[in-house]
Amino acid sequence: MKTTFSKTAGNQPARMFRALAVLCLVCLLNMTHVFAQPLRFYNGAPGNPVNFEIDGNYFPATTSTTSTDWSDLGNSGRGILAKDASGNTIQGINFIDDNQVARYIQDANWGCAGCIDYSQFDGSSNKNSDDIGPGTNNWTYSSNGQGPQKNDITNAMLFLKKQGADTWLIGGVETRSVNGDSHIDFEYNQAGVFTTGTLNLGNIKGSGPNK
Repeated sequence: MKTTFSKTAGNQPARMFRALAVLCLVCLLNMTHVFAQPLRFYNGAPGNPVNFEIDGNYFPATTSTTSTDWSDLGNSGRGILAKDASGNTIQGINFIDDNQVARYIQDANWGCAGCIDYSQFDGSSNKNSDDIGPGTNNWTYSSNGQGPQKNDITNAMLFLKKQGADTWLIGGVETRSVNGDSHIDFEYNQAGVFTTGTLNLGNIKGSGPNK
């Protein structure tokens, strides 16, 4: 399953997917230094914001000659993720030019049945409305083993592009399985987040005074 979003990011419940919000946030904060002004989020429209296709598909439509997408399969030069000489997607940051940059990360446990996933939230007590300020311990993570495949996020992609006075954020993720119901929530925390504890157990906290 792949979910793609732009400035019209969804607000669906996501009690099983907080780790993704942290992952995307860390990637985003590492990239925003490229642009002079902060991101501004407001209502947009689905379709092709900044000529990037938001359609739940990795590849640009063959009928379009100007739009881009995550990969350029069959449409050379129109994918924004970096590739090696063999055409494989490369993890890391891809500085496309002064106005756009892309980021791709693959989960180290991708497709590994029985691997321990250290990025799982501990129990069902982690809520979107929790205060995660520095003095709190409301978001707890632990090495709980293997979670349901429908909740295992395998790939995460981010794309930042400056156009005029606006900076667009576009992102997408995959899960290992589409079995059952699941929801993905993307959240942007301008103050940043950090972890405390060990690899096996700890807390995720925000640098700001509130969540």
